[in-house]
Amino acid sequence: MSLSGFEIVRHTEPEVASLLQVRTDNHYHWVVEVLCRAVIMENKYPGISYILNANNAVATASLTLLFGQSIVQRLLYLHDNSTLNTRYQKHYFPIIRRVLFALPHDELSSKQHVNDPWNVYFPPATALRSLRNELRGSLTLNSNTCDNDDDSDSYIVYISRSGDSARQVIDEPKLLEAIEKLLRDPSQRLRVFRPTIPFEDQLKLFSTAAMVISPHGAGIANMIVSEPGIPLVLFPMNPPTDSVWAHLSAALQFPYWLVPSINSFYYTSYHLSDTNIQQAADTISHVLREVGKGNWLA
Repeated sequence: MSLSGFEIVRHTEPEVASLLQVRTDNHYHWVVEVLCRAVIMENKYPGISYILNANNAVATASLTLLFGQSIVQRLLYLHDNSTLNTRYQKHYFPIIRRVLFALPHDELSSKQHVNDPWNVYFPPATALRSLRNELRGSLTLNSNTCDNDDDSDSYIVYISRSGDSARQVIDEPKLLEAIEKLLRDPSQRLRVFRPTIPFEDQLKLFSTAAMVISPHGAGIANMIVSEPGIPLVLFPMNPPTDSVWAHLSAALQFPYWLVPSINSFYYTSYHLSDTNIQQAADTISHVLREVGKGNWLA
């Protein structure tokens, strides 16, 4: 058989890495999946360019936080044809390098999540830990946030989904009032997080968290910068259709507790009663004692 008609394929170092995937507008998928991929690529191919779905503030803020302001010159956008045509008109597609989270992962194999359809998207634990170290290091360069061991500057962070189209906590003020009554100094210890603040400020808050309380939602991804051992008290989905927080818990070494009586379908809301509010309060009290913060209780 003659091979004379076939093009000779040569291996070249990639010039462009793909950060394309669905739902990059979602905070969880961007932080946990895309930024992990970027950290892997930047370590393997420093100086490589990246192709993204579209330009947005979170993408720019997070990548510049990780890799410095100069990264902006290496970003290409799928929906900016002029940029692509100018720089890689005919040849950028053949030299794209993409990192897929394929088996085997590492010590946290997808075998642990065999019935979870999302498991192919779970980053390896080593990649998540590398991302945590990179982000915490970047925050430390910009402030002393991650280096402060003063207990007075750590908080219980409650993630609110008020205003979201799915998984709002109905009558949330009643739950927050119950949490405040648990604490000796609620104004000092409790922070209510809403995802309207800049990306870096979100990470700064979660880097000081002593506990996170949350309904199932993308804001939990900010625990990527929390210290190992920081607990999550979670209001789960019903049915529990994915293991994303179990995977992050194992990879980043944060324990988490469920309040099963406060639950929601993916597209519905969490409904409170006096009984399940008390169950949440009891769980929070128990966890504070478990992690050595019992002196925060009233």
